[in-house]
Amino acid sequence: MTLLLAVTTNAQNVDSSYVIEDGYIESMKKWVAPSLSFNNEYEIFEEREEDIRAILRPNINTHLRLNFNYRFLAVGIQLVPQFLPGNGDDDIRGETRSFDLRARILTRRLNGDISYNRIQGYYLANTEDFFQWEPGDPYVQFPDIVYSGVTLNLLYKFNNKFSYRNVINQTERQLKSAGSFLPSVTFRYYTIDQSISVLNTNELLNIEASAGPGYMHTFVFGKLFYLSMGAFGKVGYLHTRYRTGTPGQEQVESQNNLLIRLEGGAGLGYNGKRIFGGLYYTFSGSESEYRGEDSTTVNFNKRTRYTIFIGIRLNEPRFLGRLMDKVESLIPVL
Repeated sequence: MTLLLAVTTNAQNVDSSYVIEDGYIESMKKWVAPSLSFNNEYEIFEEREEDIRAILRPNINTHLRLNFNYRFLAVGIQLVPQFLPGNGDDDIRGETRSFDLRARILTRRLNGDISYNRIQGYYLANTEDFFQWEPGDPYVQFPDIVYSGVTLNLLYKFNNKFSYRNVINQTERQLKSAGSFLPSVTFRYYTIDQSISVLNTNELLNIEASAGPGYMHTFVFGKLFYLSMGAFGKVGYLHTRYRTGTPGQEQVESQNNLLIRLEGGAGLGYNGKRIFGGLYYTFSGSESEYRGEDSTTVNFNKRTRYTIFIGIRLNEPRFLGRLMDKVESLIPVL
């Protein structure tokens, strides 16, 4: 479900000693692959009451992510530099602080992905629906709203001739076109805290569990360029708890809801011997909600997202290679 755009035309020969799965995949296990990426992934909140709605967005246009990819491991940290286009404008949209940390383990069949994300500071994107507002005027700002969440995603690959690593962390190269059925399970815990202080609680807590089928196919052109497309659907359970009030006088409401999540994308990419890079494009139809007596609060991901990245493969340090060889010999599924 990724879209990759070529960033180089420097073709390299395939190393036959690392070609696996009947010539469909080339392992890049002897290389360390750091990369730099830019994306627009962030959480948006919408609150509805009859015909009135409020849309809350963070003051973020572009994230910067630093990634480290090596064999079956992938680790990344994400920040919001003020120098990137579209970031800043604190006087207009308020200050937003964002931090994201992600780790992934990709075995021959199973992919495990865990991430932590925290965002503080939102603004009312449709301020003009409530007040007299002209472009250039400051938006209504909510600097105390904090979103924080942990997500665990498990995905199983049925066809070993399809390289999920080629798409996700570039530690393999897909040499021939292939696809695979990819069922997945997702667990998510996140809170939306609007408390002004410890003496005034206003917190929304959500626990999600969902599962469903998926499929992804990579079409390879000349062993270097490829088109990758995929789609995923999930159905699950959402538990929501809403806590308000002051110490000793807190009120707690909770409810359980059906959760439906749809996601997909398509793309074109390049994965050379040394240099790789591209553009990911995905769309999401996920939505969760809390239905109160007077209003409905909806949390949804930005429906269209992109990631632009570029990376380089470096020779692995000998000591690190020996260590990882021992780990892989002890755990053959890696």
